[in-house]
Amino acid sequence: MISVQKTIRMFFPVFLLLFGLLSGTIIGNHLINGFLLNNKNWILLLYSPSFYYFNTANMLNSDDELKRLAGYYSMRESKKIDIPFLMERFKDEPSLFVKRTLIWVIGYSREKRIALKNLSAIYDDSPLQIKNEILRSAIRIDRDKLLEEFVKQHKVDTSILKQLRFNTAVEDFMLKRVTFPALR
Repeated sequence: MISVQKTIRMFFPVFLLLFGLLSGTIIGNHLINGFLLNNKNWILLLYSPSFYYFNTANMLNSDDELKRLAGYYSMRESKKIDIPFLMERFKDEPSLFVKRTLIWVIGYSREKRIALKNLSAIYDDSPLQIKNEILRSAIRIDRDKLLEEFVKQHKVDTSILKQLRFNTAVEDFMLKRVTFPALR
């Protein structure tokens, strides 16, 4: 009986620590996404680096094209890439340059299948510059099976794909050396 009590006393703090870390991470991510994407400003009272997220939300909702661009770069930098939100913004965005940036940000999403599915939905109706950016993002998302499916579905010329692969590799190398700080 004594050994059971010692075991419980020994593992309870470890369990409590792991439970706290996991629940804190999940709740924190939910709160940040709620603030960035749904304008829930009350979250600022609960979260310490709130100025960064408040600034990002203001930039995303700005009428100024350059501030919106900075907001999208900030989303990419904070790894809070919400594909449905970005696709909705893509449809409403008048600027071709900002549209390319939205596609570029989607290319860094961790949700590979969802990202490629959304990029595939807009590929055929897009102008050439957007198509090339979609291909770069598709290469960045997956260089194997998913990319092959995308290329077959849209009958992409492989010579263009080879050049874009090289450009994407160079860009990824440079991004590892340079970061984009949010406007502060």
